[in-house]
Amino acid sequence: MNNTSSLGYRYQIKEPSGTDDSNKANNGASHSATTEVLHDRKGSALLHRRKIQAITNTPDIAGETTDGVFLSEKFKKSITKLKHYSSKAKKEIGLIVRFNNNDIFADVFWSEQYNYIHQPTVSLGYKREKATKVVLKKSGYEKSTAQPDLGGHCEEIFIRSWDRIIKYNDCNPKVVDVVISHSPCMNHSALFLDNSGHLWPAGCSPKLYKLISEQKQVNQWNIIYVQKNSDHCADAAIAKLNRHPRVRIFNCKISTEVSLSRVI
Repeated sequence: MNNTSSLGYRYQIKEPSGTDDSNKANNGASHSATTEVLHDRKGSALLHRRKIQAITNTPDIAGETTDGVFLSEKFKKSITKLKHYSSKAKKEIGLIVRFNNNDIFADVFWSEQYNYIHQPTVSLGYKREKATKVVLKKSGYEKSTAQPDLGGHCEEIFIRSWDRIIKYNDCNPKVVDVVISHSPCMNHSALFLDNSGHLWPAGCSPKLYKLISEQKQVNQWNIIYVQKNSDHCADAAIAKLNRHPRVRIFNCKISTEVSLSRVI
């Protein structure tokens, strides 16, 4: 499920897991269906407001530009909150994405544990596409039975939501800012097949590289991480993304102010 934060950004709510009681499960499914209808109506109204604001608001109303990245007061506040929540709730890794330097087109994603899709009260995030986890064997790629297919790292959930957020925002992104509380992993996230049958590689850095390579209409991707991943391959994961010609990597420092430093 999604709500709108005080900053106007959508965010995910992790609902309680399903119950074995069939009555409660049915009630949960009915409630979820009703909630989805209400959210669709609210979503349409929000999209209308976004379109109007996108026309009337220009990116340079309030804020500063650091090495080409527009840091509005709202964006800096959101980054600070991302770090605060991620630090306070251990193992919570979050991601903010913003299109065309405009805070109207910004959304938040959080990593989630894998859950079975048949559970009626499981959080679906922002209507993301489910994925079929696969393993590589001598005979080729086979469906994994080790874990169910709903959940994943925040980068994966963002990737699986890409088409829907483009459609929702009804915009043509030329500049994409991606702020991650922790730098992407190199190989910890699993291989998966999307609904179109396309194979996505292991690791969030390779997955982001694939997404960026496919979205040729985007001229510039600014990947900003607040904290370096503790994984020993963190530098390799950052370097992989940095090799893409349309990607710039930044490390974000937060003290009394938000500041960015380019990673070369």
